[in-house]
Amino acid sequence: MAKLEPRKKSSPTPDSMILGRKFGRLTVVEKVRVNKAWRWRCQCECGKETKTTAHKLQTGWTSSCGCFAADQARNRRGDRRYNWKGGKAIDNGYIRLLQPDHSRANCRGYVYEHLVIMENSLGRPLVEGENVHHINGDRGDNRIENLELWSTKQPKGQRISDKVSFAIEILAQYASSSDIERLVDSIRLRGA
Repeated sequence: MAKLEPRKKSSPTPDSMILGRKFGRLTVVEKVRVNKAWRWRCQCECGKETKTTAHKLQTGWTSSCGCFAADQARNRRGDRRYNWKGGKAIDNGYIRLLQPDHSRANCRGYVYEHLVIMENSLGRPLVEGENVHHINGDRGDNRIENLELWSTKQPKGQRISDKVSFAIEILAQYASSSDIERLVDSIRLRGA
């Protein structure tokens, strides 16, 4: 059986073959020492700098400061993404819609579908302290018949109709006749 010879180490690339060359978006500026190892400081087309090895430059493993991957990710948004589902996503059972211009959209541009449906039904945006409850508990069932508007101002988690009934009971029990007259007058003014 033939004896295997130890593999010879490849000689390092001469500095003159690396310095000043362009690899992808990177232009090699100088050789620098980083923690007892030599690296190449490179200037990217976007203006940032990075340090890497000659091997990574020559093999194409490093071709930018990271901006190339970010550009590719930006170009794979929306309907250009391989798993595009028409702008709908499911998050913990709730359906999210892609509506980047909506006031309640998250950083990726998605907003909960039940909020949009309730706002469309009311004809106005939800105000602070209002939320939407699924009557049957199914977070994906966003039919308007299954949604009800809740107020969480005080106490937390009360239906608007319950709070109105509670307010009437409190007024009947504690309010004087002059307080009730002022309330009726303010309701008339608001309704006019």
